[in-house]
Amino acid sequence: QLFGEDTPELFAFYQIMEKEATGAMQLMRGIQNLWDPSATQYAWTLPDGHKVVMNVFDTIDKKIEVDEMDHATFTHRATVIMPKDKGLSLSANLVHSIDAWIVREMVRRGARKDIQIATIHDAFYAHPNDMQFVRETYRDILAELAESNLGQSILTEVAGQYVPFVKLGNISNLIRKSEYALS
Repeated sequence: QLFGEDTPELFAFYQIMEKEATGAMQLMRGIQNLWDPSATQYAWTLPDGHKVVMNVFDTIDKKIEVDEMDHATFTHRATVIMPKDKGLSLSANLVHSIDAWIVREMVRRGARKDIQIATIHDAFYAHPNDMQFVRETYRDILAELAESNLGQSILTEVAGQYVPFVKLGNISNLIRKSEYALS
């Protein structure tokens, strides 16, 4: 919406994204290619066993005529679970589900050390004496995610068949050496 449809600005945006975030763009396209125009639901499992179920919603308009009001009409719009020819929600929901897993994992690891971690989406709060643990734990989880095959696992589960997933590099070492992953 910001760049408009088929504008030079939109084209430039995608060119820069391809150059600067090649792997993310490839993954996004791969996820979008899994869209099934006959599907009403997608499902996948996260490392902690959490089952994600994403329904496909679309809106339908129904014209209603009221005989008792001199055949006046109005349109009722409803959001219903139904197949859609195209959709972008799958890639967004996959990423959000992984974010949610990271949050659950942060809280779980904190509880093991008797450290209470409060969260709002992907913001983490703890006693100031525990923030070093929070920072290191977040960094460890991101590195473990980078080392894992979670992407391939989710894509394969969504597709119902093996989907190859080639990582463009191993960045877990860089993540582990980073000083500050949280802001």
